[in-house]
Amino acid sequence: MSAVFKPPARNDNSARGSVLSRLPGLDKRAPPSVHLVLRRGAVGALLALCGCATPEGMARVPAGSGVEAFLLDRHEVTTERFARFIERTGRITDAERLGWSLVFHAPGTAPGDAPAVPGAPWWVRRDGADWRTPRGPDRSEAAPAAPAVQVSWNDAAAFCAESGGRLPTAVEWEHAARGGTSAAIYPWGRRSPFAGSPPANLFDGRFPFPAEARDGFVGLAPVGSFPPNGYGLFDMAGNAWEWVDGGSPESRPIRGGSFLCAENSCQGYRLAWENRAPADSAWDHTGFRCVGDS
Repeated sequence: MSAVFKPPARNDNSARGSVLSRLPGLDKRAPPSVHLVLRRGAVGALLALCGCATPEGMARVPAGSGVEAFLLDRHEVTTERFARFIERTGRITDAERLGWSLVFHAPGTAPGDAPAVPGAPWWVRRDGADWRTPRGPDRSEAAPAAPAVQVSWNDAAAFCAESGGRLPTAVEWEHAARGGTSAAIYPWGRRSPFAGSPPANLFDGRFPFPAEARDGFVGLAPVGSFPPNGYGLFDMAGNAWEWVDGGSPESRPIRGGSFLCAENSCQGYRLAWENRAPADSAWDHTGFRCVGDS
């Protein structure tokens, strides 16, 4: 890996210390009631008591839609963050374990010896495709600021747990994606994403033929390349699908759509849209984000 992925020097006490040790201004001798609030996971209430700022890289999502307030990554977990997780843990991802994964190829652009999925020939098996080289070992390495993809639900859940968080539930994810607008169809409101200035990284053109890059990108974009929603969350539609918690190992939900969602195919950018896939599945258009340490 390149030097950009080298994890910073750290010690176990600073990295794995209690939540109390990481909250500036909170006396560790606080009364039992404060510690009880912490143990119950009431992050919002505790931060209000101590006047602490929202952790860097996270947004505070207020309560609503049947869920309590929670912290959520402002954008999808990047390749750089995922690389640091791999270096810390030595995890072998599902795609690495299997030795191959599925990669999108517009008609006529796939390698001649690469088998395609029956009925969906734009999905092609590429040996050696994983989070480091999402489109295969003969293609470019993943960009550090792009969403980490070729990551399964199992890999995503392990990342979030190791960082002290978890995957959001589908209800939490949709509540956050709405950005405080109950009548919204998309994270930015009700306007079609294909009318006017592009609000997200979607497929410009007629899927599955080569995209036109009207929004400036053909594949993945660096996270945060488009405006956030009302809660300060980026890319809640488009760029990369996002694994969320729920379902079963044979059928895990993914939300938000990706750079492959077009006007004529896949409407994953709609807030109510959900796809499902086995927990060990991985593609070059699916990533994740985490609910913060609670």
